[in-house]
Amino acid sequence: MKKYMSWITPILVGVIIWFMPVPEGLKPQAWHLFAIFAGTILGFILQPLPIGALSIISIVISAVTNT
Repeated sequence: MKKYMSWITPILVGVIIWFMPVPEGLKPQAWHLFAIFAGTILGFILQPLPIGALSIISIVISAVTNT
C-alpha cells in the first residue's frame, strides 16, 4: 500500500494545484508550472521512481502541456 501512496500522492497534489483558481497577478502558465514543480518535489521526497526518471517525466509534462 505504501508503494501506491508514493505514486498517488505527488500526482494528486499536482492535479489539485493545477485546477485551483489562479492567484491574482499570476499567469495560468506560471501556476501550472508551480503545480508540476510541487508534484516533482513531492515525488523526490517519496521516491516512487529514481530522481532522474522523475525529472524527465516532469520535463515531458511541461513540454506536452506547453507550460
